[in-house]
Amino acid sequence: MTKEISFKSLKAGQIESLIDPVAPFRQQIFKWVGNKQSYAHEIVNRFCRYKGTYFEPFVGSGSIISTLAPKKAMASDTNMHLITIFRRLLRNKEEIVKHYSENYYLLQADHDHYFAVRERFNSYGDPFDLLFLSRACYGGIIRFRKSDGHMTTPPGTQSTMKPDTFSAICDEWRIRLSNTHFDVADYKDSLYEVKSGDFVYCDPPYIASQDILYGSHGFKFDDLMVQIEQIRWKGAEIMLSIDSLDKHTEFFSHARDIWKIDIGKERLNRLRSRKASHRMEYLVRFK
Repeated sequence: MTKEISFKSLKAGQIESLIDPVAPFRQQIFKWVGNKQSYAHEIVNRFCRYKGTYFEPFVGSGSIISTLAPKKAMASDTNMHLITIFRRLLRNKEEIVKHYSENYYLLQADHDHYFAVRERFNSYGDPFDLLFLSRACYGGIIRFRKSDGHMTTPPGTQSTMKPDTFSAICDEWRIRLSNTHFDVADYKDSLYEVKSGDFVYCDPPYIASQDILYGSHGFKFDDLMVQIEQIRWKGAEIMLSIDSLDKHTEFFSHARDIWKIDIGKERLNRLRSRKASHRMEYLVRFK
């Protein structure tokens, strides 16, 4: 069932969009709750025209960059596991598919194999194990315990994607990411390379709604805003996704455009045994 995504303009400026509209691309490698794969094309189609390099310093599971399929891009994240998967995908897809297939068939034979893979990942941190767990866990909710960093998500109740389908998706992603360089890096280091004419899309951890998910611990939003101001002075274009404007009313004076996005029901709250609520996001394009 397709989610109903609603974009509402809160502030509109005048800026030229991309020449050719970008079509939806909903095939995920990682099954990762909170990613934007189902509506990434809506975000990309609000990007402005740029001549330089596309930067995405919080690339995460890659929903935006895979939809954009840029001609020249620098993508980074502090999550070494995700970056390793993207690098291996471009260099040797077969080893990823082989690992996935082996664990898929072991899981079909014994449902408890999920716990063996999770324990192995928590002990050794194999990125290939995390990829498999993302597709086999409950709802794609990659949840890590603060005390020791261990993944704690239970197994899913639905069937796991078959290896042939997974392999075909990997082939498509390789094409779309072929012009992207991936780095394990803090966003501050990545943004240091931005020049005039470049375009930056930031999708930082959502502190208001995703504090138990990987990547949110220790992130300070105010530090990112300092970096955004520096990028603006460099002459690069920048857009930001955020889950709340309550503490950031200054956006209305600094932004060229702001969209309020109604994503639909929030699955993460259901995992926390809370009443499901509508999830809101905001897309900000700076002057």
